[in-house]
This record gives sequence, C-alpha cells and structure tokens, in this order.
Amino acid sequence: MMNTATNPQRPFLPLTLHLMYLPLPRFLLMFSTTQILHL
Repeated sequence: MMNTATNPQRPFLPLTLHLMYLPLPRFLLMFSTTQILHL
C-alpha cells in the first residue's frame, strides 16, 4: 500500500525526462539528414 502512495510522483519524473529529451532525437535526426545532404 505504501508503494501506491509514492506511485503518483514516480510516473511524473520519467514523463518530464521524456519531454526534456524529446527534442534531442529530433535534432539529431535533422542534423544527420543535413549531414547526409552535405555529403
């Protein structure tokens, strides 16, 4: 039962981390495409 009490806070952290690192893959993808175009 104690796990359920701390559970609401736990999914919040991965969600924020996901939102923080979401632009990173997109930026890397754009960077890789530009690199390919430059080659």
